[in-house]
Amino acid sequence: MKRGDVADALEKVNTSLRFNASNPLAMGLKALALANSGQKKAALEFIFASLEQYPLSYPLHCALDD
Repeated sequence: MKRGDVADALEKVNTSLRFNASNPLAMGLKALALANSGQKKAALEFIFASLEQYPLSYPLHCALDD
């Protein structure tokens, strides 16, 4: 995402989450990538759904602040 290729970042983070769905950093990155790609509603839906399963996920709480 640092290079501005949000679509590539989303693809890679989705791959990461397929292998380890409970990775809190990957979840936070997905939320930020969705928001940065203009999909703010999808980002919020992902954050709230993930927080139901992982309520102590610090990266997801940080993504809410952005």
